[in-house]
Amino acid sequence: MSEKPRPAPPANDDEARFDDEGSAVGHPEPDESKQKTKTGAVNPKGDEVSTAELTARELATRFYEAFDAGDIDAVLSVFSDDLETTDPGMGTVNGHAPFREYIETLKRAVPDARVVIDGMYDAGDVVVVEGRFAGKFTGPLTSPDGDIEPTGASVDLRFADVSRARDGKIVSYHTYYDQLGLLTQLGVMEP
Repeated sequence: MSEKPRPAPPANDDEARFDDEGSAVGHPEPDESKQKTKTGAVNPKGDEVSTAELTARELATRFYEAFDAGDIDAVLSVFSDDLETTDPGMGTVNGHAPFREYIETLKRAVPDARVVIDGMYDAGDVVVVEGRFAGKFTGPLTSPDGDIEPTGASVDLRFADVSRARDGKIVSYHTYYDQLGLLTQLGVMEP
């Protein structure tokens, strides 16, 4: 029985390729110390996971599960205290406090907000997620000019997130989405 040929390595080490399951291919085997991480995270059910080794993919999955459940403390438990967050609407900020405010603002405006994951691709300590932010705009949305009253509009917004893990926590979270599309779907801007 012949073995399936391995894909050729990428032309440059920064270029990742993925198979149908979303795993990186064409690179040497990942360094286990970079892929597996330890955490004192709390899952959405409230169970402490103090010694479990988690991959970047598993940490991201816990984040989305906690977000869907509306458990802000569980969300924060998978992120480093010195987290770097980048979002089109707020730029780049550091630390738990602005990230907590960011998540609380989303959940206040769209209390039933949930993440629909369309694809998850990992490469060692980095995981990339393509998905949709879905829910109904039924709560006030905080803005620099004051609260925007809810319109009751449904939202189904495509996004891409890039998260990097180190030492059992997500240390970098960058999210990309169409701001104009979000405001249009919320019903606060004309198409």
